[in-house]
Amino acid sequence: MRGLRAGALLVGAIAMVGIGAVACSDDGSSAADECGSGDTIVEIKDNTFDPETLEIEAGTTVCWPNEGRNEHNVKPDEGDLFGTDSIDPGEAYTYTFEDPGTYAYYCSFHGAPGRGQIGEVIVEGAAATSSTSSSTSSLSPSTSTSSSTSSTSTSSSTSTTSSTDVNGNDD
Repeated sequence: MRGLRAGALLVGAIAMVGIGAVACSDDGSSAADECGSGDTIVEIKDNTFDPETLEIEAGTTVCWPNEGRNEHNVKPDEGDLFGTDSIDPGEAYTYTFEDPGTYAYYCSFHGAPGRGQIGEVIVEGAAATSSTSSSTSSLSPSTSTSSSTSSTSTSSSTSTTSSTDVNGNDD
């Protein structure tokens, strides 16, 4: 009788694990699904940003989806131009870089400026005028937020003039 009870408990435990596995199965979605169709993606994996270095044009929106199992964040090495305090697994953070420059960042849970989980965005091109918003969004449709960006491009021109010195000679 004792052997039957132990066997029944074991079968029951295995069945519960099986039900839990079905309930938690991967539905094929990822945190990257939270990014916009034109966004440039930097995947957050546990202890790495992929790619670690990203080169983009000014006005590009970068999306950091957390594809890892742990909480992460994006913190700039200097200042507070962009970044977020927390990105749970399955969430994403976006930011539009408008001005040329090099923007180093890190995850404060798994690194520090210049070491550990670090990344860098190199922005090239002319600065653009725009309206920008950033967001952290969840996979749950009821709690998801969106980001929108509108931009206007600017153009510049360069003219060259020559001058004449005191003796009447062109430079």
